[in-house]
Amino acid sequence: MRTLIILATCWCATLARGHDAFDGLRFVDGTERSLGSFSGQTIIIASFAGDCPPIATWLGKEAKAIHAWIEQQKLPVTLVLVTPDVPSDRLDDFDREGGYGMAHALYAFDPVNREAIGRDNFFQCRLVRADGGVEALPFTGTAQHVRALVTSATAGTYRIDPAGITLAPVKELWWAVERGRPQAIRALVAAAKSGATPAGTEAAAVLERVRALLSARQDGLVAQAPSMSAIENLERFVADADGTDTRRAQSRLKELRAMKPMKEEERARDIYQQCQRLLDSPKPDQQKSGRTNLAALAAKMPGTAYGAKAAIAAR
Repeated sequence: MRTLIILATCWCATLARGHDAFDGLRFVDGTERSLGSFSGQTIIIASFAGDCPPIATWLGKEAKAIHAWIEQQKLPVTLVLVTPDVPSDRLDDFDREGGYGMAHALYAFDPVNREAIGRDNFFQCRLVRADGGVEALPFTGTAQHVRALVTSATAGTYRIDPAGITLAPVKELWWAVERGRPQAIRALVAAAKSGATPAGTEAAAVLERVRALLSARQDGLVAQAPSMSAIENLERFVADADGTDTRRAQSRLKELRAMKPMKEEERARDIYQQCQRLLDSPKPDQQKSGRTNLAALAAKMPGTAYGAKAAIAAR
């Protein structure tokens, strides 16, 4: 427990310095995230050794209970499961082969192993409150501890207001959109077109809120100055808003990609991602090649966003 208390203290200091605990993590769905992606919501982050029998038990009991509780209560809480031992392209298999069934947990690979996870430190877990406060969580009874700390009043705020939803099928549609699940908006659009039924009316009301939220987000994104960040934000928006009108975002994305400096930025990103795949390889020679190429990218394209990232990664 003393170790966990020290960890929570260090985490508070890290957040205070403006460092992002998600920087460098490779999430199972390929999406880059920051703590800011969950602003105003609760996050439970567990870092663990992927080849440890006690962890297999913890995942099958404690993590699975937390996952089920989030889904049942439909709270603005996200379970993030981080390991330095399983590459991101193997994490779905890791969940399936372990029989954990946590399809909606957010798995991530930590190539840096920032928590120094290993045989003598196989588990670290903390809860980041909606207000930014950090709580250390114990290995034993984690789920019970979470339920004692988090209530509907303290979990945080939803992106999409669920007020007025009374029908279970519509609540499931809203929850899928709230959590950003694939095809969720398309399913909501289809339900809203189902006619003058109670379910259709409720779905149409939820869809109106979704469209308003996405329209405001699109306004901000198309106004961004040219940068790699602007391109990636637009790419993410087009994927997130699938099923709604994203024509302005797609037009702006096309415009940015036609600019010579942005072509260079995207080329640097392609090289960086190739290096990351080499680093993920179990073969030492490919890992060495990945490090060498990262250093070359940093040297040859220092003015690009991914050239700068390569410089950090190559240290």
